[in-house]
Amino acid sequence: MALVTLLLTAPGWDGSHTHHAPASPPVTVLAAFRHLAVVAIAVAAGSALLRPLAGAPTPGCRNLTRMAAAVAAVSPVMAIGIGGALPPVLAGMAVLTLALPPLLSRAAASAAAGALSTAALATYLATTLSAGSASGARGVVDAAAVLLQGVAAAVWTGSAGHLATARAEDRDRTARRLLPAILAATAALTAATTARLANDGPPSSSATWTAVLAADAILAAGCAAAVTVVWLRRSGRPMTRAPARSASTAVGLALTGFAGAALVAMPPPAVPPAPGVPFMDGIDAGGRLIPVLVAPARPGWNLVHVGADRAYVGAGRGRLTAAAARPGTGNIWAQVWLPAGRSRLWVKVMGTLKAVEVDTGPRDGGAPDLRGSDGPECASVALGRILAGAAGPLRSCPADRLTAADAAALRAMVRFVAGRGARTLGLVADSAPRSRQAATIVRAAARREHITVAAPGRARIPLMIVAGWGTAYGVVRDVGTGHTASQGTYLAPWLLNTSLLVPPAGQLLPLRFPTGDPAAVRYIAELSRRFPGEPASAAGYTAWLKTAREGPVRLYAASPLLVPGVPDHRHPTGAWLPHGSITAITSALAE
Repeated sequence: MALVTLLLTAPGWDGSHTHHAPASPPVTVLAAFRHLAVVAIAVAAGSALLRPLAGAPTPGCRNLTRMAAAVAAVSPVMAIGIGGALPPVLAGMAVLTLALPPLLSRAAASAAAGALSTAALATYLATTLSAGSASGARGVVDAAAVLLQGVAAAVWTGSAGHLATARAEDRDRTARRLLPAILAATAALTAATTARLANDGPPSSSATWTAVLAADAILAAGCAAAVTVVWLRRSGRPMTRAPARSASTAVGLALTGFAGAALVAMPPPAVPPAPGVPFMDGIDAGGRLIPVLVAPARPGWNLVHVGADRAYVGAGRGRLTAAAARPGTGNIWAQVWLPAGRSRLWVKVMGTLKAVEVDTGPRDGGAPDLRGSDGPECASVALGRILAGAAGPLRSCPADRLTAADAAALRAMVRFVAGRGARTLGLVADSAPRSRQAATIVRAAARREHITVAAPGRARIPLMIVAGWGTAYGVVRDVGTGHTASQGTYLAPWLLNTSLLVPPAGQLLPLRFPTGDPAAVRYIAELSRRFPGEPASAAGYTAWLKTAREGPVRLYAASPLLVPGVPDHRHPTGAWLPHGSITAITSALAE
């Protein structure tokens, strides 16, 4: 019964229950193999662990343990067969489970091996199910609770196996021996579950909360029944009939095991979102997990970013608006007004409607406004921090000011243009503070180099863009289609953005790091894994690094790599420019 309950109710976790990413093959298939491996390991480990208490194993117990070990060992192979893979640690534990059945003949060796397997399984569950759920003391409580639940899972499934395979004449004696372990695991799990609910708060879903209460009620009833049986036996009070005595024992133990397995298998309670902190959630739809980013997660207007081609978003399930693409970005966006404090954000994608829990915190007026064209760049900062595991309140945006490093890079780029003999320079800016400051820097540097600054037009002159993503995308697109003439399109450092490099406009950027740098490659890989289809950006990369890159400025050229005869040549993995390359064309520029 414990095994069936685990299979039916275990969550489809993939190592983190706070961040999600699409998977191939469908998540539910791989989740089934993960469940299968975990439950099989628990059965085999529990059987071995409880061998000294249960006594000599029966042929049925040996066969059950062998079958569980075989299922555990085969699960990684089956996952590979469908084009997926189990986590390496789980796959390793599953294969090592094959060593447990031969040890059942020796009580001490079996118990030691079972204890090691149980500890490994519980530790694995603690590090995966509680990963990213909380930080500091809350994280420790979550991990400790899941650790106890993992041990309880092994005890309950092992007990169920020994009782199910015990000889009829030995079943009562086996039950008496196993009862202390079951009750100890029950007490530990009850304490762990209580601590976890007090630590994280109740699950957001009323249905899940009802299930927790129901399981707790069954757990209490099962414990009471089991304790009553033991008390009657030890007090010498007569029990009217042997069948009734056996039935009471079986019912008490079965209810206890069922309730315990339900609590162990239940997903960890949804961690309340940190007040006023941008966050990412996921929606299981269409066989994959669709990422959803909410920023700044403060009272008022918020940007909701959905990793899909079509979605509907709103503060009420009956008030949904269509999310749409925005220039210079990927995926789709929507603006949603959220009240102060905890509320729900409704997202409908691929026919699936889900309520996402939000906590915007108190209204204090300190949040940046992400409604303008620079909002997606600011949201990319929040996403970069989330990917790095360093999420915090979003207090400002990159477009709010020009950094000293970017100002120096712009001056160096103007000197490079002057060194090539240009006497006129086109300049595109917008109304953001950073852009206005950058335009002032460029004009001053151009005057020093005796270069005239003009608006872009039909004349073929170098074109420098210091605007934000939205404005820059329109200009780059016009250059690529021939509507605007250009003798090279010089982009500001913050315009390192995949969406802005795709149009063939002769883009050049002043950067302080090679785009093939190992750290940059790791950032793009993590971005592709956690938010597929999201363009890599300088703002997101800097936030992911948690610090700005230092180094000399070099000019890089974006070049498309097209295969003749193949109109849409694609690279299989994420990159700054998936259809081409970004190559340094200068040595370090004088700043």
